Amino acid sequence: CEICNRNFTVLIRRHHCRNCGKCVCGTCAFEKVRMDAVDDSKLQRVCNPCAEILKASRAGGYGGGSGYGAAAW
Repeated sequence: CEICNRNFTVLIRRHHCRNCGKCVCGTCAFEKVRMDAVDDSKLQRVCNPCAEILKASRAGGYGGGSGYGAAAW
């Protein structure tokens, strides 16, 4: 994992952040967000650092629902 340095195995799968492109484990890519640039109708997996950045940037925008995390399912 490019964030926590875990080795990938059959049980620890690799995921790609849809924002920065890093190859990360499921623990480091827990959040799913709606991304206007990709497809606003689907939740996209992003790494935890990108999720925090996207949350902060979206919090300053409109007052609608955030579309983040388990609540967005």
